[in-house]
Amino acid sequence: HKKKGIDILIKAWGEVNIIAKKNNWELNIVGFSNDKDNVFEKKILNNLADNNNLSNITVSKAVFGEAMWNNYYKCDSFILPTFSEGSSIAVLNAWASGKLCLTTKGANLKYGYNDVCTIKIKPTIESIKNGLLYLFNLSDEEISQRGLVGKEVVSKYYLWEDIANTHIDIYKGILGKN
Repeated sequence: HKKKGIDILIKAWGEVNIIAKKNNWELNIVGFSNDKDNVFEKKILNNLADNNNLSNITVSKAVFGEAMWNNYYKCDSFILPTFSEGSSIAVLNAWASGKLCLTTKGANLKYGYNDVCTIKIKPTIESIKNGLLYLFNLSDEEISQRGLVGKEVVSKYYLWEDIANTHIDIYKGILGKN
């Protein structure tokens, strides 16, 4: 969806692509639909096909289950330059996988956004470009260590059991059964 900011991510990537290629960075965009009539996705795919300089960008359809987790585990970091999310499960999954994330306030996550597991960006070409350059200058060890902080954030604040218990407590309070 356009609100994910993928089109501006590709433009920002294009501006830092010489550095990305020099350092063997690739951008893998995962989550395209099966809808052959999706105009936004067609536009992105046509743009990539027409631009040989972006040969280090790949696009794939949405994946689920084990394949999804394998994608998270094999990547070095995760980028979601979103304009708006209810609460970004994709960022939470990336953190749970121990990945450093570049994301916006639009990911709508109370915890983790202000921690070292996140490189804060805005959904603009310039901000994403600066975030990417910052990422490219981190060592593998720094990226890994910062990703582990995300894993800790998820285990401390975002476990499903804790979320469910919080909801149960709220409902009990509403019903006067505390």
